[in-house]
Amino acid sequence: MVLRLTEISGADLLPRKRKLQCRNGHFLEVRPDGSVRGTKNNDSIYTVFHLNSVGPNKITLWAAEARLYVGIDDRGNIVTSALKIPACELREKLDTEFFTSLSKEFSPRRLHCLAISVQGKVRSSILTSSQNVQFITKRLH
Repeated sequence: MVLRLTEISGADLLPRKRKLQCRNGHFLEVRPDGSVRGTKNNDSIYTVFHLNSVGPNKITLWAAEARLYVGIDDRGNIVTSALKIPACELREKLDTEFFTSLSKEFSPRRLHCLAISVQGKVRSSILTSSQNVQFITKRLH
């Protein structure tokens, strides 16, 4: 397989390899079929992501094993895509307690955050202070 590097900035060449653990204990998981969910299984191969910087405080979230980008569309739905589309560019914000939130801003009044419920359901949330939108990014070697 040949990978062609086109229209990639220098920042995209050095992705951060991470696992995203929600404050409620679930890891973000993307399966090859495009399903996105939360899992308590720390050893799942589908919980490894590459966080690529695409601008100031903007990243893309690429599931390494599933080979899919994760994003939030303009209706607030969680989407996956094999190509990097605008919905997959998320804002990364570090709060005062050092938790990371990933969001998509559609207007100053419409902000959707990536969230995992305590049952493991992945969705978008407009509640930015909820523990369901706060993630710990675990570095992988």
